[in-house]
Amino acid sequence: MTSSKAWLLGSVVCSVFTFLVALVAYSVCVALQTLKWLPAEAALRPVAAVSAGFVGLMLMAWIWWRGLKHQQALAQARRQMAALSSMDEVTGTFNRRHFMDLVGREWLRAQRYETWGALLVLDVDRFEAINQSFGFACGDALLRALAGIIQGSLREVDVLACLGGQEMVVFLPHTDPLGALDVAERIRERVEQQAFDWHGQTLHLSVSIGSVAMRAEHLSLDELIHDTRQATHAAKQAGRNCVRALPGWLPDKHAFN
Repeated sequence: MTSSKAWLLGSVVCSVFTFLVALVAYSVCVALQTLKWLPAEAALRPVAAVSAGFVGLMLMAWIWWRGLKHQQALAQARRQMAALSSMDEVTGTFNRRHFMDLVGREWLRAQRYETWGALLVLDVDRFEAINQSFGFACGDALLRALAGIIQGSLREVDVLACLGGQEMVVFLPHTDPLGALDVAERIRERVEQQAFDWHGQTLHLSVSIGSVAMRAEHLSLDELIHDTRQATHAAKQAGRNCVRALPGWLPDKHAFN
């Protein structure tokens, strides 16, 4: 039972109890007046007082209930505004600001306890050409579908966000470098294999993904994002539709083609 329903029920119970008290008081006064122990006008005074109290109680209960409903509506509006302010309107994922706040805390925790963590930055290949050929509405629809594919490849603890445009970022807590590359390659393959329909036309996407694990050299989350973007750029330079880590961070055999 919600708090509003509970308090409404409580108000009804109190009102009924007050009515019963008024009825009993009236009955007693009538009995005393019948026995000539009270004048007629005196028998009406407690009834009037209790009746006034009953009306006042009902009015207070109604005012309180309306105030509670108003507070609940405001709280719901605040929650909705907070959710909207943290989401990217195109992809439905977290936006950059919320990502930095959320992952910033996770990054500090990982640094403190020296646990693994990794970052992926994904960039849609030739996305500008898609917008020019099919329009921005098509591009937005593809980005939403892409976000769904990425989210379906992640764990509940992983954090997906849109950095801006066609660039997305994933934070992988408790993930070592090889584990991060496995996730990146899984995402790349699923995107490559997916056919997207746009008004009867079948479109295909590919993504270039940079993968970087946290290291002691990263003094801030911004530095980690910068290095991961460098890895994404290396994937673009390698011909797109591939996964890359920064040179020297992993053996060459772990850089997917």
